Amino acid sequence: MGRLSLSFTNLSFLYKVWGGFGAILVLTALVGGLGIFTLTGLSQRSEITDEALATITGLKALSAAREAFLQPMFGMGLNSS
Repeated sequence: MGRLSLSFTNLSFLYKVWGGFGAILVLTALVGGLGIFTLTGLSQRSEITDEALATITGLKALSAAREAFLQPMFGMGLNSS
């Protein structure tokens, strides 16, 4: 560790500033890449949820049609809700 700190001590101020800027730039790129990767996964999960919601909506309509069909036979709704 002594050699590393000694080599940074001998660098000029300009190299230290540009080195810090470069390190921040690399970290920003990594965080941005991770964000894009996460948003892509979120988008895929959202598409799956939309498909599931469409299926559930269709099942709800089917259940309502079944209720309407069976109500004249039994005189009451089959669901308690």
